[in-house]
Amino acid sequence: YDPMGNLLSKRIEHEGQLQFQEKYAYDEAGNHTETITSHGTFKTLYNTLGKPLSEKDPLGFVTTHEYLFGNGYRESTTDANQIQTLRLYDNRGRVSELLKKNLLGEILAKETSRYDKNGNLIESTHTVFQGTEPIRTVTHNWEYGPMGRLERFIEAGEKETRYLYDARGRLNTVIKPSGTQLHHEWDDLGRLARYFASDFDYRYTYDSNDRILSVYDAISKKKTTRTYNALGNTTQETLGNGLKLTNTFDGQGRRIALILPDNTTIDYTYQGAYLYRVSRNGLKYTYAERDIEGYIIQADLPKHIGHLSIKRDGLSRWSKCDSPFYAAKYEYDPVGNLLRHHYQDALGKEDALYQYDDLNQLILENEHTYLCDSLNNRLKKDDLPHQINNLNQVIHDGETAYEYDRDGNLIFDGFWRYTYDTQDRLIALENAGVKIEYTYDPFHRRLSKRILLNGRQMSEERYLWDGDNEIGVVTEKGIEELRILGEGVGAEIG
Repeated sequence: YDPMGNLLSKRIEHEGQLQFQEKYAYDEAGNHTETITSHGTFKTLYNTLGKPLSEKDPLGFVTTHEYLFGNGYRESTTDANQIQTLRLYDNRGRVSELLKKNLLGEILAKETSRYDKNGNLIESTHTVFQGTEPIRTVTHNWEYGPMGRLERFIEAGEKETRYLYDARGRLNTVIKPSGTQLHHEWDDLGRLARYFASDFDYRYTYDSNDRILSVYDAISKKKTTRTYNALGNTTQETLGNGLKLTNTFDGQGRRIALILPDNTTIDYTYQGAYLYRVSRNGLKYTYAERDIEGYIIQADLPKHIGHLSIKRDGLSRWSKCDSPFYAAKYEYDPVGNLLRHHYQDALGKEDALYQYDDLNQLILENEHTYLCDSLNNRLKKDDLPHQINNLNQVIHDGETAYEYDRDGNLIFDGFWRYTYDTQDRLIALENAGVKIEYTYDPFHRRLSKRILLNGRQMSEERYLWDGDNEIGVVTEKGIEELRILGEGVGAEIG
């Protein structure tokens, strides 16, 4: 730290080896002006009020900010593609209008907002643009009751959701646009004790630290249970489908073992601050090398089949990867959109090219072209126009007409007919004697899938969940599919 208490550098070492390092710089006012990494320097320039005027990334791309007075206070941000986002504030510091403009100053998107005297948002109007031409407006409204509690939400003047509260101000009932009611009951400590409707009835129990111990569905008779260690880590969970997972943690709260329902174990090994290896049944995936920011640059694949090597650009994004079976290169535009993905595998080489509009929406993908409005709705694919309603639902895509229920769920796509439960979860789809059924737990995790042909069950699968990640499929034969998750590459994909 410097004498003013500002952080100047951060380092992590393990057994004398540097694992992480960043350095920081400040201006005379104490504003954080530089972050220095092995890839380059992020620089920020401030005004006398301590607000950023410009931000420059290690690749040299600049985002600028302006603060304007007169006719209300306005803030303007211009990104590296010269797209301007302009916010106009009312005299209470709330955003009353938001505009996006292109390099020529033409409006690309517009949203206006109104508030009540308590500062609650009561109206939001979107002027929808196709390119620089306004094509329609969509308005949403909110109504509030005592203590600023939301009582009604009206979406595009078509869908109304109502909220009812008990005498202590806790949410009691949600009335959906279809009229379906979802009810809540609370215990004396303000914890959700019961959540129910016509097709589910969840009963909750907690420990003395307010952690969920169990949730029992009085209708399906299924129960989810959890146990915890002293640090609050989940040591065991039994899912509503009967599958059980057990976790072991080290003294730092990091998981070191996961025992699956078949009693096999996934082991996690760490090296200093980072995950080093994941293994199961003798197969090992090793994060062999990282850069000074902690990002993976080489992984050793199972069964000694080779290595995955990753090169990163100044923003730590993948620029190139190589493995025995797959190689790829990536190129990005100044604001981070993927422009090119060139890859090669056993089937040959491919070169995927992408283009975007001024709102960063995909408009070209190799041989396909797209047209979008300012609310991210697709208006056209190739030569096929799409019809969109004010609820942003696709009514027709040029080939197929779509139908929705009053709650906004897709119920027919020209082939499958879909059915949902009261919580808007897909529970069945049917066509020509084939029916697929799904069940869920109180945490909205899909527990099972059943396929029927003319009413006769053909197969059934149960799903295995590690927290909020679905990692496997279990049938009567045992674990048929399994994803062993490691650190991932920015998502929970392994």
